Amino acid sequence: KALEVIKTVNARVKNSPSVKLPLRELLNVFAAADATPYEKNFAMVFLESGWPRGSSSELGELIPLICSGIGKESQHQQGLLQMILSAIEHLSLDHCPLWKEGESSADCALLHDFFQD
Repeated sequence: KALEVIKTVNARVKNSPSVKLPLRELLNVFAAADATPYEKNFAMVFLESGWPRGSSSELGELIPLICSGIGKESQHQQGLLQMILSAIEHLSLDHCPLWKEGESSADCALLHDFFQD
């Protein structure tokens, strides 16, 4: 039953470009330590469809959240990296705690390699 609801919502969202999705909340679901693979997959589906509809400032604020933990999200890395790339011009480095001490070296290495290509 839940799958039917998600399919219906997804179809309506895709057919209504003016619908804004709660990107921050979807990212929180996606990044939750206890998220199941189903939760991650569904959150990613809605993140990818809602990302182009987000405001410039919202996308810029969300990039650091996407970057944190990206090194361990192998199944969804390409989609997440594409979201980062599409909005990187809106990232404000003044408010970006991305490269703080203690940040995952796997995250930093993945992002470094991606932007070097």
